[in-house]
Amino acid sequence: MKTGLDARFENYMNTVTPGINGETLVAGVSGGADSVCLLLLLQAYAKENNCPVICVHVNHGIRGEEADRDEAYVRRLCENFENVSFSAFHENITDYAKNAGITVEEAGRAKRYEIFAEVCMEHGSRRLFVAHNRRDRAETVLFNLFRGSSAAGLGGIRDESSLLNNENITIYRPLMDIDRPEIEAYLKERKCGFCTDSTNLSDDYTRNRIRHTIIPEAERINAGAVEHMCAAADDVSELYAYFETEAGKLFGKLYDGENTSLAIKDFGALPGIMQRELAYMLICKAAGRKKDITRKHINAAVGLALGKSGKKINLPYGIILKKEYDRLVALKNPEENEVPEEIPLGLRELAEEFEHKGRTHASRVYECVNCSFEVLVYEKKGAMGFDFFDRNRVYFDLERILETEEPAFRKAGEGDWFSPFKDGRKKSISRFFIDEKLESAKRQSLVLLAAGDHVLWIPGYRNDEGFRIDNNTVNIIEVRRKF
Repeated sequence: MKTGLDARFENYMNTVTPGINGETLVAGVSGGADSVCLLLLLQAYAKENNCPVICVHVNHGIRGEEADRDEAYVRRLCENFENVSFSAFHENITDYAKNAGITVEEAGRAKRYEIFAEVCMEHGSRRLFVAHNRRDRAETVLFNLFRGSSAAGLGGIRDESSLLNNENITIYRPLMDIDRPEIEAYLKERKCGFCTDSTNLSDDYTRNRIRHTIIPEAERINAGAVEHMCAAADDVSELYAYFETEAGKLFGKLYDGENTSLAIKDFGALPGIMQRELAYMLICKAAGRKKDITRKHINAAVGLALGKSGKKINLPYGIILKKEYDRLVALKNPEENEVPEEIPLGLRELAEEFEHKGRTHASRVYECVNCSFEVLVYEKKGAMGFDFFDRNRVYFDLERILETEEPAFRKAGEGDWFSPFKDGRKKSISRFFIDEKLESAKRQSLVLLAAGDHVLWIPGYRNDEGFRIDNNTVNIIEVRRKF
């Protein structure tokens, strides 16, 4: 009978991942104590349930020989387990952070999860495991509190969450209720070493100052400070999850994705916290991100909604929020967001990248006015859970698309047509707009995917039937529209 950490891990897995037998599991492993502990526990459980494990290590290109040492250690560790395969990725995080205009910490996290998502897609996995412990959660709660976070941030890191930009992949954090001393004791008992990241010892990073200075002081006041912070975070998370669900339902009724606007006719009758949440959701939709959206911006948006029509305010990322009668409309500042009339897909280059990567995957993101498109190329492998009912997503046969002119994202033009019928009959896009009773404003704002005057996809509505995937499809191009 299992005891200690092994028993707790097994109980966690049996609770949150029932029926996992035979599934491929992906784990992010840096070589530190937490991730090494995660790998030991996960591989043992996976072996009992016939699950292969893909261990993913990302070398950030920051710590030189020390980073190479960590990578070599994780590689050797994986060689001890017959059900674990090792994949290493090398990235220049410093350049990535500079180009993206974000901190090195933010860039490292963003790139890691981007890689994790790619590996999950490549292997058809829906489950990603990462190592965060109880102390990490307490640090996150304090970090978010000091930054001026809303209730969402005060819940800290969740035990399970969906991977950003891919709701089909769930992130699991099995060590969230385990404190660091327990993890190190477990590794000592197993006679298993781990690596120490020298940057974690420096106070150059905000999180490190919280870890080395603030939390020790809190524990001098009360030895159970970390546990108590996490318990409070649990309560906040449960409350916010309920509130977020209700707010999401209301937002879905009031939001118009085509025009990035929110109906505010009865806005004044809502509780203040609901007003702020709806305003926040609208701004995030328009910006395509949550970072740097502060309480100041949210309060300004609420004030605008409750004020007179015709007023407007400027927000981060070139967003202009304007009140037009009974709607709150979010616009991109054209001076800051020049978008060409046509954005070529570069599909042939993407297909070459797909081949270069060993026919595993390739992806790109294309920014348009008020929305973006993510394009993914991957091999068709059995039943992959395609969502053909999602009107913001489409799947095409790659080889057939490559036979057309170069596809591009663009506005509708004269002479455009597509074939929404399985028998190949054509229909003009102008006729389709009339039949759908699309208003002029929506027609002008709609971005299509087209090859010459042959429209492949009208996002939110229909796609051409001539390129649909079928039993003969080998490789797939998937396109997702995001607001």
